[in-house]
Amino acid sequence: MNQPAYFHKVLPAGARADAEELGWLQVAGRLQAPALLERTRRDDHTEVITYEDVFASGRCHHLLGDLIALADHGRAPASNVADFIDAVCDSLIASAATTGRTTALGNCVPALYTDRIRPGGRVDQWYLTPNLTLTDTQTGEPIPLRTLTGYTATLNGTRLPFDLPDIIERARHALNPDSRFATAITQGDPTEPNLATSAVGPCWLDFEHAGRNTLPGEIANLLWYLLALGGWLVPAYQSDVYARTLRLRLPPA
Repeated sequence: MNQPAYFHKVLPAGARADAEELGWLQVAGRLQAPALLERTRRDDHTEVITYEDVFASGRCHHLLGDLIALADHGRAPASNVADFIDAVCDSLIASAATTGRTTALGNCVPALYTDRIRPGGRVDQWYLTPNLTLTDTQTGEPIPLRTLTGYTATLNGTRLPFDLPDIIERARHALNPDSRFATAITQGDPTEPNLATSAVGPCWLDFEHAGRNTLPGEIANLLWYLLALGGWLVPAYQSDVYARTLRLRLPPA
């Protein structure tokens, strides 16, 4: 039995569904993306945006996360991952060449930067929580990261001050609505479940954060997931998200 060649994305009715459709409209024709087939209202609270299923149609083959998993398990060469990341960077460069300009952060998609850095936003909720701890190597006791103020870390011979609340406050000051950055029309969330391989380069998926985004933010996001987290944040710490979003769902290697 043939698999239906469409994919349903269910979203809360209103602003989030609007952002998804508007994001797709901005990148369609600039970046490779699945066709948007229709938007329908399911009930008072949810809407459904129907896309072409690029895997069922044969247009795409693997998600970036699955490509990394195959390489980790020795089932594909690691060079496949490197070549694909080169293609992703080429895609960002092409977008910058055609839509790039320096603009205020307040004119960019707010969700991943402005909304999360605001007081009480996700950055505070994640990193200033007492549950985020380091283990004291002498006592074995957990120490909340937010209490480590006035400390110095020595990395490769370089002494660096460490004060997490101060770091967040300085980032909040730098990421104010009037701050100006190099920006372009991009997908906005370049992570391993949101990029698919195809014969003609990366196909971008998930457009809730698409639109005018900062290029430093796009690059930092991509590099953080690939290098700091090794592309493996999801199976290590969010196994339910990993199982829901990746197609192969191979175990961590």
